[in-house]
Amino acid sequence: MLSLGLGRILAATMVIVETGKRYWLHLVWCVVLILVMLGQWVAVWGLRANEVWTAAEFFVVMLSPLVFYMAAHLLVSSHPESIESWSSHLDEIKRPLLLLMLLSLGTFFLRSFIVMDLDAASTVLRPSLVAVFIVTTVTLAYPKQWLLAASAIVWLAPVLSMLLVAELG
Repeated sequence: MLSLGLGRILAATMVIVETGKRYWLHLVWCVVLILVMLGQWVAVWGLRANEVWTAAEFFVVMLSPLVFYMAAHLLVSSHPESIESWSSHLDEIKRPLLLLMLLSLGTFFLRSFIVMDLDAASTVLRPSLVAVFIVTTVTLAYPKQWLLAASAIVWLAPVLSMLLVAELG
């Protein structure tokens, strides 16, 4: 699922750049989603040593890639070459996109508690995740362009920090 979502968004981003019909905030969200999906891959890669999986654990792990695939499809559409204005497109899909991003945050918490058996308080109360939740929720309630840009930037902080310290050995 992650590779399908990454493939969709990368292929569409190339079409967007080649056609010249770009909108800076839409491209920022494309980059954010690519990095979030890479962060998801790194997180799931850490679970490769698990030898025994329950159905619930497998379901919880598969929720995030499904949500990210839906977000990628929503962000770039099935036919990116047919989009006349990426600004208008982003304006149309911003609420469902933000809802999917909040859902992905929920799947992260589920995975942390159920599969990785992490402490609930330390996971939920991470300042960067609290900021992501608050800014995304506020942007969902008041979807202004500057809040959508702030939300994208806030999403980058925890993902970049995780990607920079990840050990894939």
